[in-house]
Parts: sequence; C-alpha cells; structure tokens
Amino acid sequence: MRSRPCQTAAAPQASTAALAPSRRRLFRLVAVATGTILALAVGEMVVRVFHLGPDIYPLCEQVYTLSDNPRLLFELVPGAVNLKAGLSINADGMRDRDYKVKKPPNTYRIACLGDSICFGWSLEEGEAFPKRLEELLNRYFAGPDRRFEVLNFGVAGYDIAQIVENLRVRALKYEPDLILYGYCLNDPQQFSFTYETLRAQLTAAEKGFRDRLFGPARRLMQRSRLYVLGRYSLESMTPEGRELRIRQPQREWLVRRKEDPIAWVADLYRGDSWQDALNELTSLARITRSAGISTHVVLFPFFKTLDTYPLVEVHGHVAGASRRLSLGVIDLLDDYRALRRADPEPFSLDMTHPNPRGNTFAAVGMLHDLAARGAIPVSADEFARLTSEPDPIGGFARIVSAASDPPATDGSSEDRVTPGYWPSSRTVATTGK
Repeated sequence: MRSRPCQTAAAPQASTAALAPSRRRLFRLVAVATGTILALAVGEMVVRVFHLGPDIYPLCEQVYTLSDNPRLLFELVPGAVNLKAGLSINADGMRDRDYKVKKPPNTYRIACLGDSICFGWSLEEGEAFPKRLEELLNRYFAGPDRRFEVLNFGVAGYDIAQIVENLRVRALKYEPDLILYGYCLNDPQQFSFTYETLRAQLTAAEKGFRDRLFGPARRLMQRSRLYVLGRYSLESMTPEGRELRIRQPQREWLVRRKEDPIAWVADLYRGDSWQDALNELTSLARITRSAGISTHVVLFPFFKTLDTYPLVEVHGHVAGASRRLSLGVIDLLDDYRALRRADPEPFSLDMTHPNPRGNTFAAVGMLHDLAARGAIPVSADEFARLTSEPDPIGGFARIVSAASDPPATDGSSEDRVTPGYWPSSRTVATTGK
C-alpha cells in the first residue's frame, strides 16, 4: 500500500494559504476601525476645545420671563426657584431674601444695581458683593441702634438702560439711603442674548442641540458633543429645524467679543453706544438727585492683563462723566491690581466676573472708599480697625488702604476725557431716553 505522507504534509500548507486572505481582511478591518476611532476622538476634541456649534444660551428655566415694561424687556420671575442653578428669587423679583418695602427704624439701607456681576452669576446668593458688603457692615459696624441692609437688584444680562429702569420701578420704593451701581465695562452694549432667546426662543434644531447637550444623556452617544453637532447640522436642513429662527441684527458682536474682547469693549465707548450710555447716566443722576439719594458708580475692571491694563482710558471716560453728573465714583482697578501683586490666588471666574474671593475683596474696597468719603455711617477710623482683623478680611483691608489714593474731587485729572471717544450725531439728553 502506498503511504500518504505527502498528503498529510500538504494539508497544513493548504489551510495556511486559505487563512492568509482572512487575516489580511481582519487586519484591514482593525486598521479601519482604529483609524475611525482616532478620527472621531480628534473630532470630539476639536469640537469641545473650540466650542463648535450654535450660539445657544442655557437660560435658567422659570427664572427669567419677558417683561410688560418695554424698557426692562425681561425680568426675574417673583418667587422662582431653580435648585440646579442654585437660584431663588424673592417675591419682588430680586435675587435676595424678602424685605419690607418700608425701611425699618435705625436701619441704613443700600440698594445695589447692576448686571451679572451684581447678580452673582455662577455664585451662591451670599457670595455676590451686595451680600458680602451687608455681612461686613453688620459684623463689624452694627450696634443696638444701627443695622444695615444691602439689597441686591442685579439682573444678569441687563444693560445700563435696563439697570436705570430697574432702579425706577423696583429699587426706589425701598427707600435706600445709598445706591451702588456695580458698573461692568460692557454695560453700554444694548444687544441682549437673554432677551432675544426669551423673545424668539430657539429654532427646533437649536433646541434639540441644547437639550441633548445640557439635558440628562441617556445614551453614551449623546454624551458626544461631536454627535450632537452632527445631528444639529442634519436637523438644521429641515423646515422644522429652521422654524422660529432668532432674528439678531447685532449678533456679530458675539464673534467680535470672542475674537478681541478688549477692542470690542473700547468700541462701546465711541459714537452712539457711548452717547446712549451717557444719556442713561444722566437719567440715573436725575432720578437719584430728585429722590435725595447718594449714588456711587462702582467700576469693575476686565480681569485681563491687569498689570498692562489696556482699558484705563475707558475707566477715565466713565469716571469723568459720572463726576460731572455729581455721581460718586469707586474704581476698583487699582485695588485689584494691588491684590494681584500681593497674592497670586485667583480672584475671578472669567474676564468679567469676580469669584467669591474677588467679591469679598470688592466689598472691602467699596467699604474703604465709602468710609473715607463719609458716604456711610462708618468712619475712616472705624474702617482702619479692620486692618487688624484675621485674614482674609484684615489682609484685604490692608491692601485697599495701601493702594487707594485720597478720593478724587471735581476737576481732577480723572475727570478729563480723551478726545475721540465722543463723536456722535446726537447730544447728551438731560432727561434720559
């Protein structure tokens, strides 16, 4: 019988030859899968780093509403609560506790006005500067026959016109002895993303993008911003996805603010936008003067390159205009510069908003200037005792005491306004808008 060694040896060779194409296909599939995963990972990183997608604005639900007042445009909902955002609104539409409208006896009452800085965006209620100031006043300077109340009338997203109207319709009735306007350098900007979003809502596609991005993600895929962006792009092509399109004639400011925020702010102080702001400052001065209420404009700087600060002129324009209208001015720029030099610990959340530490420091700075000017029932000598308190209060008091010059008077160099920031076809109104 013929043996079959050759057949037995040939069998493995045939099997190996048959497996080779399968292995090549497997390797190709693995390579394609690996490349796809890497490409998706890179795409996800790009989308997240550059925040690609529509300009959605996640308003705190049930906290903001459109207003019947055509100057306010929108306002806070009385009694609203958003536990997720840490927000609660009192019965009169303020982010504060409830107060009696009539001022109690032996009470010195301060009304704080402003936008998101005063409101305390991204902060707990007690961390915003109005509540920090109230805490300091009552801890160190109250007594049996003297107490202090500091009411927070700040509304995130308000411009100067809305802030002045909020003073007229809401703050004046509380009989404040002093008004502090926490002035943000972008207050002349009239465009409000908050108002436009409330007015027109989002397109169906933008709403889907926002809900998937911020809502609870039930599937792993929905946690991918790249996936959400892709779905938004597809939905935007449908008629349903394009409905309720937001009409924003000034929407280009979003791009300009992101690309060059310093130039964007400087532009607000040229031409009609600055002229409108001057009209509103004039209206603020007229209203408070008629009510016999001392009023101070508190200037918050942009927390960017404080040492080589590019917006000093802008501070001078606001300070000079305010003083000519007999409004007091507290400029926190030098105080924050001194804090930066003294301690590298962060004091801001972003370019415009101080963090809790920065708000406490601002309250100490305001208290120092107000006491030095005799604007509150706290003397400069009483304030000086704060410098011996434990840190951080004592440290902050020492910094502002060392950094602050004597209060400027009318006619000082700070009152001069650089030519070139005033050109406009309109004149300053004496009665406001």
